[in-house]
Amino acid sequence: MSSIASKGVLVVDSLNCNRSCVPNIPELGHLPIVRRTRSLLRRTPRLRRITLLIYLKFLMISMVFFGIELNTGRFTINPFLYMSVMGVMDLPAYTLMAPILVRLGRKGPLVVCFFISGAIILGLAFVAPNAGWLVTLLAMVGQLCVTSAFQVLRLYSTELFPTEVRMRGLATGIFFFHATTMLCPTISEKIGPGKPWAPSLVFGLAAFLAGLATLPLPETGRVLLPDTVADLETTQDVSMNRSDGSVTEETEMAKLRA
Repeated sequence: MSSIASKGVLVVDSLNCNRSCVPNIPELGHLPIVRRTRSLLRRTPRLRRITLLIYLKFLMISMVFFGIELNTGRFTINPFLYMSVMGVMDLPAYTLMAPILVRLGRKGPLVVCFFISGAIILGLAFVAPNAGWLVTLLAMVGQLCVTSAFQVLRLYSTELFPTEVRMRGLATGIFFFHATTMLCPTISEKIGPGKPWAPSLVFGLAAFLAGLATLPLPETGRVLLPDTVADLETTQDVSMNRSDGSVTEETEMAKLRA
């Protein structure tokens, strides 16, 4: 399986690992998929840490994303204009992050986007209900940051997971993202009428928590990515930097031909 993954073939059902895939792990193929995944995560600390932090960030970014869009009920602002502005901000969020990620990597921009969006949502808790222009301005910047963070998070997640579990890790993370969307309207509708500032506080703290959860993860920009779970668990320094000259295109091609 390791040799197949190293040649660029996507191995989707890779949690069906054996000893050749993950050292010192007993046979897991006879177990149901849920128990097999749980058993694999118990025996792979790096993969377990990455998985839990990625799931947490998808949970939090869902709250932040819908928190900005649903947090206008107490403001005297045209909802149609507000949602139109939110849609317009998606365009620069999708386009401007590409050159930033190439130059600055993934981790730093993601943390900055989380912290800025969290500060903006917390600021909305203290804005006067009749300050429509200020709400629109803050919401525009917040939407730009959280949409950019979501794009970076999807890319960052695929690079953190080894090749053989990459699609499964991303798919389950997206599941947590959509599952949290059912909670956001409940927070706004149940807490908002009595305490208008409370939803902004919850969603803002969620953004800061997502930013803090990003700090323990490694940078994946301009690095060699692990092919297998064994590579992730046994490599001392997964982030082999290409810019120091130790990793070149020729050495990577030689590894693929081996």
